[in-house]
Amino acid sequence: MHALGCIWEALVPGGMLVDVRPIAARWPLEVLTPVRVQRAGRVDDSPSRADDRAADRALRTMKRRGLFHRIDQATFPFAYLWDSVEEMKDYIAANWEGSIVLPERLLARARKLEREARGERRVRITLRMIMRTYVKLDEPRGA
Repeated sequence: MHALGCIWEALVPGGMLVDVRPIAARWPLEVLTPVRVQRAGRVDDSPSRADDRAADRALRTMKRRGLFHRIDQATFPFAYLWDSVEEMKDYIAANWEGSIVLPERLLARARKLEREARGERRVRITLRMIMRTYVKLDEPRGA
């Protein structure tokens, strides 16, 4: 909430705020070859859900206070690609720690698909992203 208040202060009247972030939605983990896409399963992104709810709540509060008006919303896929399951696992440990969980059963299935793919293959997690655009209103309600 405090950050959104600071953003409102920094924006000129009519200035734009763009909220772009992944939505926790049990993203698919897949192994790709030049001719095939095989789904290993879905990652456990439940640790991210509390952050999603908090961000949504803060933006609703700012909208209710008359600081911003939402003018647009869209969702789109955003894919991360790695050369191997191990590279993906290392990346997630370094960058998404505490945000998603890779159950051992899911990793075992992905490794099996990776071995079966032989040769050229990639590992992909496709996130569902949301983008909302808000415009700064001149004066908050009750000011």
